[in-house]
Amino acid sequence: LNMRAFSASAGSKESGGEKEIYDEIVEEYSAIKSNPYKTFVEEPTFFAMLGDVSGKSVLDLACGSGHFSRQIRARGASLVVGVDVSSGTLPSFK
Repeated sequence: LNMRAFSASAGSKESGGEKEIYDEIVEEYSAIKSNPYKTFVEEPTFFAMLGDVSGKSVLDLACGSGHFSRQIRARGASLVVGVDVSSGTLPSFK
């Protein structure tokens, strides 16, 4: 599997607390995956706009748990790199 995940906050001098906000909502955000709107509207629209990723390298900024990253990889991307400010979401990325 050719996917990598990085926390954007690693080594940064963050002052705003954005990382803490996202770390606090990891579980709630994960529950959104089963939302019918996301399943039947958001995702089909996103992938229709994205187009063919076969053989391409893709950078997924604000990748969260890597939900879209994994689907992009399954659709043929040769490399997917995910970056997120919240390191709390990245363990589920693998």
